[in-house]
Amino acid sequence: MFTSTLKDEGFELNPYEKCVANKIIDEEQCTLAWHVYDVLASHKKKKVLKYISDLMQKEYGEMKITEPKEMNMIFLE
Repeated sequence: MFTSTLKDEGFELNPYEKCVANKIIDEEQCTLAWHVYDVLASHKKKKVLKYISDLMQKEYGEMKITEPKEMNMIFLE
């Protein structure tokens, strides 16, 4: 179900690591990596990370979101 959501949004699964997906958004790569219930999303633009967190919460319900200040990424649990 999770990978179907990502594919529907235009993400491509990494052929070597099945828990990683990438998509070019606003001319920069967006990468999602996941393990069980945790997701890591990275992109240079904060608005893209907001889009990803909104998408995940819309599809799967409320999640705890952690955003390290030093990095352009978010953790969703």
